[in-house]
Amino acid sequence: MAITFHPDGRIIDSSGNDLAYKPVYDVWQLTAHLTGDDAIIAGNLWTRSSTTNTQKSGAITNVGAAMSVDSTGYWTFPSSGKWEVCFSCYWKNDGTATRYNESFIYFTQNNSDYNYISRPAGNAHGASYSVYDTFQNTVLLDVTNTSTHKCYFRVDFEQGNSNALQGYSEFMGTYVSFKRITDT
Repeated sequence: MAITFHPDGRIIDSSGNDLAYKPVYDVWQLTAHLTGDDAIIAGNLWTRSSTTNTQKSGAITNVGAAMSVDSTGYWTFPSSGKWEVCFSCYWKNDGTATRYNESFIYFTQNNSDYNYISRPAGNAHGASYSVYDTFQNTVLLDVTNTSTHKCYFRVDFEQGNSNALQGYSEFMGTYVSFKRITDT
């Protein structure tokens, strides 16, 4: 097999296939505070992060193809490969102690049976002022079929307390990032 290296970075084999690595890094931010829990975070609550909505000059948050999310909150990968998925949660508690704040990454390989593969938890002590907490979960997923391999995000926190997952339109509070590491 003949391979041709082009000055623009393309590496083409004798069949015309481009063999060069195509990086993808895609970041989406939650745009509103989420006070409900134990449900998939709906697709309309996310926006693809950009220099416009992060108000950071020179902050490049996306490279390559974009992820897509449906209205329910199911995410589709733009290509197969090994993907690092990170769910970073920014919590606010208005004074009442809470025993748990949890975030989940769910994954399916058959577009039907979803199981959580990551579930970190935190808590907040009671105070007469607001308490903030941040934690994240990161997983590496082997996406071999973009039609059947999907993920979604969910949170759960103690009912009856004044917890909220923080989302903002002007900067990233709670966000998800997707990074394609290599081929599958």
